[in-house]
Amino acid sequence: MPDDRPHPEPLNLREHFPPVSTEEWEAAIRLDLKGADSGSLTWHSNQGIDVLPYYRSDVLAGLEAQTSAAPGAFPFVRGTGRTWQINDTGQIPEHAIRADLVLEAGGNSVQQLGIALAEGVERLASASETRSVGVAAREMHFIFAIGSSYFFEIAKLRAARMLWAHAVDQFQPAHPISCRINLHARTARINKSVSDPHTNLLRATTEAMSAIIGGCDSLTIEPFGFSEHLALNIQRILAEEAHLGAVADSGGGSYYLEALTASLARAGWALFQRIEAHGGYAPSLPWCTEEIEQSRAAREQVGQ
Repeated sequence: MPDDRPHPEPLNLREHFPPVSTEEWEAAIRLDLKGADSGSLTWHSNQGIDVLPYYRSDVLAGLEAQTSAAPGAFPFVRGTGRTWQINDTGQIPEHAIRADLVLEAGGNSVQQLGIALAEGVERLASASETRSVGVAAREMHFIFAIGSSYFFEIAKLRAARMLWAHAVDQFQPAHPISCRINLHARTARINKSVSDPHTNLLRATTEAMSAIIGGCDSLTIEPFGFSEHLALNIQRILAEEAHLGAVADSGGGSYYLEALTASLARAGWALFQRIEAHGGYAPSLPWCTEEIEQSRAAREQVGQ
């Protein structure tokens, strides 16, 4: 018998969703804002990085080495290609580089990246005098705390991977795998409240998501006003129900995240160079402390 049922037309994305030019976007924005342009919507973040109201593919120009890398391949911006490990004990590797303490002291993402990179390079240069660069680099661990600025925290970890990979590469290790960072994350304490455990729980959840999407190797959710059982279950839910470990670098390709990753990496590298100009990590500690204090004062002034 003939099939008389209607056959829906196939969806053709090019026909049903034609491309929209930047000029058309800007015209729509000016109409909605009664003459103002999109620049009035730019967020001037406390990181010193401007966040645009929208991002298009042209922001990826020049970022091919970043965007075309495969998960698990140099410069490891897209992670290791493996899922994260739950660290419910909160145990920190001995002699780890504590970028998390920069955040807890009030430092922004750029300061965390630049200072941690400077300390790592100084340690690696010293360690490589007695053993191979590859062995020394693989033995180093970095701890980052994850705050509430969701996308900045994702991009921060991606930038940390890329910065460390390029820094270690300058020491010419025998194998590229030595350029891969050992990156451990924990939820922040600076933004938690002793009187609002429910808000703490929500913040810890979004912070955990940032850490996982950013590509941490292991994650600790620190209970702050809520039980250790809930802290552990957040990670289980994100793994078993949200399936966040099922896709490598799930944020990769996002115009916003890729642009933000590149911006943080450039700013972090610039700070690292300034620290090196001051004599390196150890001699620069007083200067770095002043920079962090200024950042903390700026955050407190705007109530962040």
